[in-house]
Amino acid sequence: MKTSPPRFSEIEWIEQPTHNVLSVWFNWQNSKKRIAIHEAGHILVGVKGPEQRELDYSKIWPLNLGGQTLFADTEREDTAADIPILYAGTAAELLVYGNAYDNSPLRDDLNDFSRANFVAKKHILKPHSLGNLKDYVGFLGAFSSPIITPEMLPEGMSKIDALNKITDLKNDAFGTAWNILAENRTALEQIADLLAKNRRITGAEVHQILENEL
Repeated sequence: MKTSPPRFSEIEWIEQPTHNVLSVWFNWQNSKKRIAIHEAGHILVGVKGPEQRELDYSKIWPLNLGGQTLFADTEREDTAADIPILYAGTAAELLVYGNAYDNSPLRDDLNDFSRANFVAKKHILKPHSLGNLKDYVGFLGAFSSPIITPEMLPEGMSKIDALNKITDLKNDAFGTAWNILAENRTALEQIADLLAKNRRITGAEVHQILENEL
């Protein structure tokens, strides 16, 4: 597997297994560890990253329905410091498997990458020029990424400069997530193993794993 964070253009996206009566159980048995790895990435970067957020719980749903990771302060809006957490699920999959379930920024639904892109734009552009994330989410989670207009640009900043700053912020955040996970690879696997086994893990259980790593 790669030892340094890949560029976004280098990510190999793979489709999640399809849901049908004959394959759903087999696919779930083969996919739940990957889903657990993905959620463990969010957990580890949230807890060990710059924000050192407190995990409430994480869980994975059966039959390839994905997972959910909630921090104790989950109701607050995402900030630039949270972008590594948003990228961490995909970074964990890439670190362990070399590819990732399709969370591509080219998709038109609200996923981790579209949220990270929105937060990066909001950080670089004029304050309050984008509004709230929910303003761009439509029917069944369809997401319309905000288009940068001249009115959104800080004084003296061109659109190209803004796009470059947004790209740099996202690349740095992905690198931060990758490095935290690479440095804590054993803990990543242990968190994922417990999550895959029990389908739920709490902040206390994660802290116990991390304390045993010291």
